[in-house]
Amino acid sequence: MSAESDFTEDSVLEECQKFICEAVEKAGDIVRRGIDAVKKVEIKSNVFDLVTEYDGEVEDFLVSEIQKKYTNHKIIAEEKHAKEPLTEDPTWIIDPIDGTTSFVHGYPLVGISVALAYRKQLVIGVIYAPIQRELYCARRGHGTTMNGQKIHTSSVRQLINSLIGDEPSLASRDHYRNDILVRTYALCNRVSGIRAVGSAVLGLAYVARGILDCYQVVGIYPWDLAAGAIIVEEAGGVISHPDGSSFDIMNGSILVAANRELYDQILAFNREMNGKVLDLREKSTN
Repeated sequence: MSAESDFTEDSVLEECQKFICEAVEKAGDIVRRGIDAVKKVEIKSNVFDLVTEYDGEVEDFLVSEIQKKYTNHKIIAEEKHAKEPLTEDPTWIIDPIDGTTSFVHGYPLVGISVALAYRKQLVIGVIYAPIQRELYCARRGHGTTMNGQKIHTSSVRQLINSLIGDEPSLASRDHYRNDILVRTYALCNRVSGIRAVGSAVLGLAYVARGILDCYQVVGIYPWDLAAGAIIVEEAGGVISHPDGSSFDIMNGSILVAANRELYDQILAFNREMNGKVLDLREKSTN
């Protein structure tokens, strides 16, 4: 099938969405089988970057399904296709299990994420939380659903009333440590609460669903963010990089907020924190 003819009609994208939603739900069986099983765990770049045999099994299944149906489409996936470039061609971007550390421990907040980009723009996003059996789907211009029902971001418009998703455990990476800790420490008295989801995929889905008001993460990978980015946008949210620059699919950082008012406040906060150094030493009162 030619890339040009594939995407001239929305009905073709609708077919793509239906196909990938069904495939992702089937892949969820693999995750459910593995969540409580003894796993073979390998360390990739460091002890905070893990992979199991189930990550590979989910990725292999999804790649096989896509290649059988769409022989001319490209694939970028975490385990075996991570170095593929993003081109103008239809490209599926896959994270087989996001939250692998959680998965290793049997902690249930893990997600499967698949996005479709065309001409370097996101057109479809699908996230599946297999343990909770929650399927989030978005197609450009058609909104976002969870298990077939339309969802929308929250109506909270003040930062002090908001519940924020953040991932302070990423401070294990030297390059990001100070910025993450400065931001998290300063947020404590600026917001209603902070939650570490442990999965960027689900953090973004939760903003789309309206149970988190903002979510921010840096230092991860495109496949962690691609599906969630369009899912949040189509649910009414605002997305960018944490510095306010336009979201780039291949840049592993994102800031999302439920609405423009909240986005402006969290972005102003980020700019206020920029360059500050965390100092937790007690100040002398003498």
